[in-house]
Amino acid sequence: MVEKKDFWEPVKRIFCIILFPLLCAFCVYMVIGHIKLLCNHSEVTATVTKTRYTGRHGHTVVYYEYEIDGRKLVGSTDLIMFHFFHNYYNGRQITIFVGADGDNHIKKELIPSLVEDAFFSLLFLGVFLFCVFEKDAFKSNQPVLSGGAVVFYVQNNDHRIKNYDVHSVHIDEWLSKLENNEIVCFGFASGGDFREFSCSDGKYFLRVCQNGAEKETEFENRSEAETRMSREWRTAYFRA
Repeated sequence: MVEKKDFWEPVKRIFCIILFPLLCAFCVYMVIGHIKLLCNHSEVTATVTKTRYTGRHGHTVVYYEYEIDGRKLVGSTDLIMFHFFHNYYNGRQITIFVGADGDNHIKKELIPSLVEDAFFSLLFLGVFLFCVFEKDAFKSNQPVLSGGAVVFYVQNNDHRIKNYDVHSVHIDEWLSKLENNEIVCFGFASGGDFREFSCSDGKYFLRVCQNGAEKETEFENRSEAETRMSREWRTAYFRA
């Protein structure tokens, strides 16, 4: 039997629609901060106090101390993706940019950080738009056909879907394969709508998708399921 997605598909969709705009907004906020610092800053000499490496992808955090107007301050810069050949050992003298609001960043790493955050903002925006406009993004096992033609489809045990001409189908043959676990399910599809039959633990099910809304029905016995299968086949036969 095909996994039911009535609950989890919209949950994953909503999760993505909420998560990725937040990530995109955060990256845009970082981009704006980098641009402001690039346009309005003071150059200050700082001393590296510690370098911390995290993760397996070269994420590095450089900590440093600097002085402004007689005050000793501390800062840090994250180096994640577009940063190369850095060697920030303890005690090294570096130049940093410091903004009026106290924002600070290693001078030669500011442009790579700006490019990095811009890249991720576009990436998260792209995923968000995909989740919004690609209605079948989370329905990999759903047959979708163009136009109004009706076909008979079968989902094999490797979860691949194969289409057949409705006029050449013998329902009894496919029902036997379904009961013997030779296939996962079979059904009739037209456009994005389908009527799909499956069997699990001696029970028979019909999964109907109509205009994007899904509903599943369990039959009382084999005879009732077979009758419904034959009826759906006759309807598809004259529509195909």
